[in-house]
Amino acid sequence: MEKKILLDRVNLPIRVCDLLRSRIVANQLPYGAKLTEDSLAKELGVSRTPVREAFNRLAQEGLVTVFPGRGAFVATLSFSDMVQLLEIREALEGMAARLATSRITKTSLEKLRRQMEVEIRKTAGNRYTGYLDVDRQFHESVISASGNQHLSQLMKSLRDRIQMLRHRSVVLPGRARKSFQEHLQIIDALATRDPDLAEDRIRTHIRNVKSDLAIAMADNPGEREENHRSADSKNGKKTSRLYVA
Repeated sequence: MEKKILLDRVNLPIRVCDLLRSRIVANQLPYGAKLTEDSLAKELGVSRTPVREAFNRLAQEGLVTVFPGRGAFVATLSFSDMVQLLEIREALEGMAARLATSRITKTSLEKLRRQMEVEIRKTAGNRYTGYLDVDRQFHESVISASGNQHLSQLMKSLRDRIQMLRHRSVVLPGRARKSFQEHLQIIDALATRDPDLAEDRIRTHIRNVKSDLAIAMADNPGEREENHRSADSKNGKKTSRLYVA
């Protein structure tokens, strides 16, 4: 017997939207996957109307693409999308690190340092799974330490797309361990209270992610074709995925 998910009937479209968003961001609904109103409505125990409304909301957020006559699909992240997101992160997080040098507490720095040292040791295993959450928490901690609420809101508006990007970078060989080592360098820079150094360290860290993604593309020529197909999907053509593993 198929199990249904029972949702609170209050603000039903929002609740359906929240559930689908969490699945997309967690990669439980993969890039390019077709979303079917009937099957989702049956699974969630709702009518098709709140599901359709959820699709439209998620389309506005850039997480779903709706093609008239073809239906809704989980949005893809092309290599171009990834580069643009990383460019935004480099600029905004560079500013956040600069501001954080005069505002982050010694206690917060020590907490971040201990966490990174623990996670680096964990990456020695073959089944390390903590990267996504730890990386997100670290970067959000730096942004929060900037003390700039408007900057925090800007980054929050991109949070879901950035988390989708993390799912792509986590499969790059050695990326998790390398990221955490770079995080320690950022923490060291913040501890010196040198804004130029802190900004440079976090910008370099984000550029390194972009470089690793580019290398993965170069090592897998077939990805270029997938990238073109992904871009074509935005024009109503075939939808596919960009793999960077």
